[in-house]
Amino acid sequence: MSAAAAWIRRQLDRPIGESERRAAFTAISVVLIAAALLLAMTSTGVPASQQPRAPHPPTSTVGPVKGGAAPAEALRAARTFLAGYLAFAYGHGPASAVKDAASGLAAALRRRARLVPPALRRLHPRLVAVRSSTGATIVVTGVVKDSEVVAYPIRVVLAAHGGRYLVTGLAGA
Repeated sequence: MSAAAAWIRRQLDRPIGESERRAAFTAISVVLIAAALLLAMTSTGVPASQQPRAPHPPTSTVGPVKGGAAPAEALRAARTFLAGYLAFAYGHGPASAVKDAASGLAAALRRRARLVPPALRRLHPRLVAVRSSTGATIVVTGVVKDSEVVAYPIRVVLAAHGGRYLVTGLAGA
């Protein structure tokens, strides 16, 4: 056995220290959360070859709403919901602080455990962009950054209830 192979064997056989264990846990947690969120946000249950394609992306950025985009009130409701939802998910606020949620979704959030593991709760997520698409339902995608490296989408479904828009669910969840 060569000297390099012997060194590698010794490194693999040695016990790992507490700091190495924490670093490995944090790295694995970040990768798993990012993969789960990406999978949840991109899975529609319909193969990509059968999904309808729009000639232009059906999105608009925050600001004046053009024809075909969600009404400004829907975007405002989505931003309000996401602000409370992110605080709740990261352990910075209670489920009762999530506003503009339909009653069924609000009840489900109160029953749900925190979504972010304790090791990542020190992060402070912020909503950096909001895009909308309309059709049978209004879907608003919020782009969230919780560090300088990771940005991920959260899609919420909105519907009109009693003259205002409420978030009725999280798309892909």
